[in-house]
Amino acid sequence: MAWALVCLVSLIALYYPWENWRSARELIAARKALIQRIGTDDPARLAPPRIPDEQNYFAIPTIESWIKPCHEDGRTIEYWPPTADLLPTGFIAPELRADDDNINWLDLKGWASARAKAGRPLPPNEAPAVVLDRELGDAKGLLPRLAEGLDRPFSMMKTVQKELLDATGRAKGQSAGPPSFHDLGAFVRHLGLHARAAARAGNMAKASSTTQIMLRFAESASCYGLVGGLVSNITQDSTLDALHETLSCDGWTENDLLRLQQRLGKTDDLKIIEHAFSQEALETTQILTGPR
Repeated sequence: MAWALVCLVSLIALYYPWENWRSARELIAARKALIQRIGTDDPARLAPPRIPDEQNYFAIPTIESWIKPCHEDGRTIEYWPPTADLLPTGFIAPELRADDDNINWLDLKGWASARAKAGRPLPPNEAPAVVLDRELGDAKGLLPRLAEGLDRPFSMMKTVQKELLDATGRAKGQSAGPPSFHDLGAFVRHLGLHARAAARAGNMAKASSTTQIMLRFAESASCYGLVGGLVSNITQDSTLDALHETLSCDGWTENDLLRLQQRLGKTDDLKIIEHAFSQEALETTQILTGPR
């Protein structure tokens, strides 16, 4: 039994170095195949291009004011939009009801009932959508400010941020992470409420402008890496759901519809997701095949 135990331990001791050697060779071969498929071994080449501040939608003063360092290391930057400003204080939000095609619509009848139960009935002889649109207003002036420069290119990584991230990364002896957007989903959902209410109330100027803002923030091209790409896909789902309801309303001009068509046609989602997966795979194989 002692001899059998010695043999077993010896076999295990030999197996692990052999398995490590075999696995390392497979990782190297897999990385070579990946590089051959995507055409580069540099994850940075798959990131969205840098855009000069004077051309970048994310460099307008309103969005710049949302920048905050996050995490204790102070290296990573987040955008913290004033999401609460999109809805009035004490606002009773209407619910969304899904139809048979799983498309969500504003439940204005239910909203009117909820207000009545809360002791805030709708004014007589006014449609619920008109009251809702009036109460939402322009989000304390935020929506008109976000409408500035809508036709500019769009990237969260601005020149000044890149310099700051590089500098803090060198100071810490580490590379800094890309910027992120705090609670992007809630921000876009609130924008969607504004767009839906405006369209249902016949306020097509606001509906058109707000849908354009939503599409800018839902663009996958502004995201970095796999997580950013997937978050952007979820955000696009909320945006297109709201867009479905707004487009069902009358009053759209030919120019507004043309702008929407142009905006929707500018982003290649498949290409962005392919880049995101490729970035993730390259960075993972670099970690696994690098020096230990």
